Parts: sequence; structure tokens; C-alpha cells
Amino acid sequence: MATLTGNTIASTYLPLLRITNNTMGVAGTAYYIKDSADTNSALSISTTRVGIGTAAPSVALDIQGAGALGLRVESADNNAFAILDAHTGADAYILCREAGANEWAFGLDGSDTNKWKVSEGSTIGTNDRLVIMEGGNVGIGTASPATILELESAASETALGIDNTAGDGDVCVRYKLSGSTTFMHGVDDTDDKFKIGTTSLASPKITLQSDGNVGIGTTSPTQQLDVTKDVASAEFIALHLGNQQDDNDTSGSVSIQFSPDTQQDNAAKISVGKVSDFSTSGNCDSYMSFHTIQDNSMSEKMRIMDSGNVGIGKTNPGEKFNVTGDASGGTALVQFENTHDSVVDNDHVLMLAFGGDAGVTEGNFIIFRDNDTAEMGVIKANSATVVVDSYSDYRIKNTIATLSGGLTRVNALRPVTFKYNTDSGNATHEGFIAHEVQEHIPYAVRGAKDAVKDDGSVKAQSFCIYQLIPQLVSAIQELSAKVTALENA
Repeated sequence: MATLTGNTIASTYLPLLRITNNTMGVAGTAYYIKDSADTNSALSISTTRVGIGTAAPSVALDIQGAGALGLRVESADNNAFAILDAHTGADAYILCREAGANEWAFGLDGSDTNKWKVSEGSTIGTNDRLVIMEGGNVGIGTASPATILELESAASETALGIDNTAGDGDVCVRYKLSGSTTFMHGVDDTDDKFKIGTTSLASPKITLQSDGNVGIGTTSPTQQLDVTKDVASAEFIALHLGNQQDDNDTSGSVSIQFSPDTQQDNAAKISVGKVSDFSTSGNCDSYMSFHTIQDNSMSEKMRIMDSGNVGIGKTNPGEKFNVTGDASGGTALVQFENTHDSVVDNDHVLMLAFGGDAGVTEGNFIIFRDNDTAEMGVIKANSATVVVDSYSDYRIKNTIATLSGGLTRVNALRPVTFKYNTDSGNATHEGFIAHEVQEHIPYAVRGAKDAVKDDGSVKAQSFCIYQLIPQLVSAIQELSAKVTALENA
């Protein structure tokens, strides 16, 4: 390599670098360091412009040439930096483009509160793609981010993609407070499920599978929402629903709503409300009610009170179990059915018991009432047996008269033997025919002879045999009087 001696360059390099004085357009006097081809393009310096690789720089510093071009600022022992200093209110930015097109600009937008921007185009301030506020907020798709990072898009989908291309490892976002990880969420590489955890996705609190099932406390949910927890010695409350109302009245409630079809968004619901006003800790009484839709109208069907009383069709049941409703058209309010296909002696349909008294001698198993107030009869315990009583107190009767003529009516009755059509055992019974009894003792029979139901089936007459007892007593008295008369004759 040639060496410099004073202001002299070795003679072999004289054709390579020359300094001349010439005119460079409107810029006035210019100095050039010429290349070996004796062209003014190696370095051009005028009073206002500098060109590297061009004899006619179009801007303050113009670098041109073939192949890869670069600008390097390097310090061997301290900071290295470049400064773009624009006039107050003006922009300071760098423009990048390919062959005069496909332009991108980045830098300081002095006309917009000195935001740092990356813009698609020849200037910043239009088509901004990335914006950094003076306070540090970053916006993608928005020029005024209100948070540390804000994404905005007018497209049909706004998305943030995080992709681990290593083929092994989780993809997650971590959230920290005071330097320690508090929460994290992402895709667990071991099972490809989306999870939310605290310190690791291996022990998540919430798991979302590709089939849409969500698990809380389980990483393999089998239902749309699967909540589990290992609580060996305490109650596990899987779900809590609360109404934040704090009024001292009984108007507040909270409900779960059900919809089996998209045509109806409220087909049934379960509600919990207040019986008392909850104004003190000792005054907190609640109820649970069940509602369904009938004829497109929602109404309550069952309620469990704070006392444990259950009402079906009754919102304030005073009994442990109360069924209230209109059972018209041949239906019943309650039906108990034992579906055992081969009934034996120890099969039951209904069992009534006094569980606290092993030797009960009193107590009513069933009370019959008229209009919910007037008691009509009772099935009751009576010294280790059961009796069926109709109330016969003189205080509930009027127009009392002595019955006579019983012997004639009893003599008119025809006792018969018979078999029931529905009796598969074909057993023979003894008794009477209802309409024959009705002719002589009508109050002992209910229904009309040969009556049918709306569907054409038999509407059978019924007969209460114990209502023959007054007639039998009357007949016995008449016979007794005749015997006495004969004995005294």
C-alpha cells in the first residue's frame, strides 16, 4: 500500500484520487475526489450537499452505487449515534424504498405531539402502522394508544399471533407483579391444550380443549364445563352465583336459566330468593324455586322454603310437603306407582310411619278435609292398629232423627258372590251389586248405573259397605223388638 509523505501521494495512486474544482449545478463551487475513470463520483462536496458515488447529490447526503451499500458509525470506546434534528413542528424521519416505490418511513412526527411512528408511504403521519407515545404507550393500528400496548384493526379479524416453531415447548404469555410470575396462559406443548395457570402450564387452573370443553380443576374435561376439586374433609362449592343487592327487603333473587332450543332463550329457571330481609346475620332466611314454561308463559312450579317445607303449586307451604293444583278431567294431583312386575307381600306403594314413638296409641296417618278447613274423616293409629273414622260429633250435625225400616231395606238386598274382570288370580269375592243397593239404600252408592267416561270406558259405581251398618243396626233392633214381643206373649 502507498504511504503519504506530507501532501504527496505516491505516483501510482495519482490517477485514482484527484481533487478538482468545478461547477456543480446550482450548488456552486464543488470539489471532487475522482475515481480511476476520471469521473467526479467518488466523493462530491459542495457548499450544501455531499455525494458518495454520485457527482450530482440530490439531498444533503446522497450515497449511490452498485451492490450492497451501508452507513456505519462506530466508536472504539464510547457511544456511537446519529442525530436527525428537525425544525420545531417539523418531522424527523428516515424513508426506505425499493427502486423508488414500496416506501416506508419511520421517525419523529413533530406535527403530532412528537410521536415516534412507522408509516407505510413516503411520509410519516399517514398510514401509520406503529406508534409510540411520549409516555411509552405503543399502538398498532391506532395513533392514540391508551394502554401500554393497544392493537386496533378495521378488518373482520384482529389477531395477535404467537408461534413457537421449535417443535418443542409451550407458547404462552406471562404476567408479573414485582418481578415474579403471577399468572400465565397459553398452549401446553405436552397435550396441545390452552391453559391458564399461575407458575406453570403443567399445573393449570383452567383448561380449554379443542372440542370446546372447559375444565376447572381438571385437565381432561368431559363436559362443556367440568369443575372438580379434591376436598376430602370439607364442603366443595363448585359454583357461586350472587346478587349484589344490599336492600333490607325481600325483593332480591338470583337465578340460573335454561334453554333447550334456540327458539326460546328462557325455557326454565331455578331461583334463590329471600324470605327475610337479611338485615342482620340472624335474620337470613332463603327459598329456592323452580320455574318452567307452559303455553309460552313462565311460572313457578315448586318451592323449597327456608324451613325445608316443599310446595308444588304452593309458594308458602306450611307442611313438609304440600301439593296444590287443579286436577280436573279425571286426573290426580299425586300418583304413586310401584313398577315391580311381580308384586309380592313385602312390596309397597306408600308407607306412613310415626318414627319417634315405638308404641303409638294415637295420631292421625291421614286427615280428610273439605275446602282445606272442615275435617271430614281420618285414618289414625289406635293401640297398635289402624282405624278409619268419619267424624260423628253431635256438634257438627243437625236435623237428627231415629232411623227405622232397616229390616225391610236389608231384606231387599241381594248378597252375591263374584269375580273381578281385572283379577288375574280369578279369586271369588262376596258382596253386593252397586246399583241394586242404590235402589234401597242410595246414600251408600256413588255414581250412576251404566255411566261411561268421555273416552267410552266404564265409569264404575262405587259402594261403601260400612254405610250399611246403620241399616243393619235398625234391622237388628226391629228383630229384637219382635223377639221380645214374642217372648212376652
